[in-house]
Amino acid sequence: MPELPVALSSVALRLAGETGQAALNLIAVRGAVAAAQLDQHIAAIRAELRACRVPMIASAQLAGLAAARSGRALRSGSEPSAEIDAAAHRSSDLACPDVPFTGTVLAPEAVPPLRLLLHYTCAFAEAAVSADWWPGESAASPLDWESVRLAALCELISRAEAVAELHPDLRAVGQA
Repeated sequence: MPELPVALSSVALRLAGETGQAALNLIAVRGAVAAAQLDQHIAAIRAELRACRVPMIASAQLAGLAAARSGRALRSGSEPSAEIDAAAHRSSDLACPDVPFTGTVLAPEAVPPLRLLLHYTCAFAEAAVSADWWPGESAASPLDWESVRLAALCELISRAEAVAELHPDLRAVGQA
């Protein structure tokens, strides 16, 4: 049976897009440590969406809600990289112990479908705002966990849009 359409929140997507792009700009300036944090978030999002048994909108929304809740828990005292690493290591198809979140030449890392990423983003943004999160006021402020997660989502969404524009013969095997 086809999945019922779920409306996306234009306000949540706008907030996520503006915050994510601003965070991406800061990450580009701040160097390798910030880029590594971004890569950890990208890997965690992929693992969360891959863990959804059936790639459905409801699963993506639940993953976004869970991610926002875990981010709130991280602010209250636990170590952020340990939580992100744990989510990313749940993936069962690690290709290389030195670079565990990349694909191989024969099986490149698939880009999650754009539709799932958008629903994950909406759920994540709405849950984060509901938990009293709001993006930093200035570029001088440190990047918070939620802003880096939104930057990772923006990066994945732009990759999904690029894949969607490719001719089907040029897409990697297994990508939609």
